[in-house]
This record gives sequence, C-alpha cells and structure tokens, in this order.
Amino acid sequence: MGRWDDGACFPAGYNGGEPGQPWTPTMHTLQTLQLLGLNPTSESAKNAIALVAENCRWEQDGQRYFDGEVEPCINGRTIETGAYFGVDVTAVVDRIVSEILGDGACSVGKARARSSTPAIWNSRFRTTGTTTCCEPSTTSAAPVETLTPV
Repeated sequence: MGRWDDGACFPAGYNGGEPGQPWTPTMHTLQTLQLLGLNPTSESAKNAIALVAENCRWEQDGQRYFDGEVEPCINGRTIETGAYFGVDVTAVVDRIVSEILGDGACSVGKARARSSTPAIWNSRFRTTGTTTCCEPSTTSAAPVETLTPV
C-alpha cells in the first residue's frame, strides 16, 4: 500500500530493458493526479499522500518518498507534487539549491557522487514537461542552453 505499480519511479520488476517508458509508478501517478486537478485537500488525496509518505521508498537507496533521492530531476518532481499536496519538502529544496552550478544548472555530478553509479555530467538541459533536467555527457560539450542565475 502507498505505491502505484509497486514502485516509486519505476514499476516493480522494471529493469530498463523493456521498450518504452513506464508511466505507471508512484511519481508519474502523483503528477497526473496533480495535472488533472485532484483537490489536494480532499480526503482521498490526503489518504493517498499519507500512504505514499509512510510506505513508498525510492529505488536508488530506499529513501522515503518525500525526502527525495540523489537525482535532481526526480527531486524536482518530488518537490512539485509534494508542495501541491501539502507535504513539507523543505529538505529536498534546500539540497537542490545547495547543488546549483555557477551557470544555474542543477548539479547532477554532485548527486551522482553520492550515488553508487557515478557518471560524468555537464550543464546540458532538456525539459520534461514541467521540470528542467540535466543530461549525461561523456564529453566537455558546451551547454545546450545557458541560464543566468537570478
């Protein structure tokens, strides 16, 4: 209980070899409920969010769902839905803000350094609807888009 398709970011049993993107686990379901306008103060929303907070853990290292994990793109989505549904996501916001690079990009490299799967990253961007993410790069290519910090 407290997870959709028995996963936080990916369905249970997903290993990345299947074609297509699995849009059925908890993160994507919460975003969909938000986009569809589920009243965050409704009893059904409150009950669902309480179950997620209590029972859902990230695949990366078993972190509690609303505590976020190491990936800034995922944490951005966690912040967005957590804030919408009234969950305190201050710790995740503080962590992302502390990892912003000089060009305004998120610091996936710092996040990966805390992970068991480090990689080389730079400030390249892609958008995923409502969230801006960094992309992996094995080169020192110039940023796709330069952001000016505010």
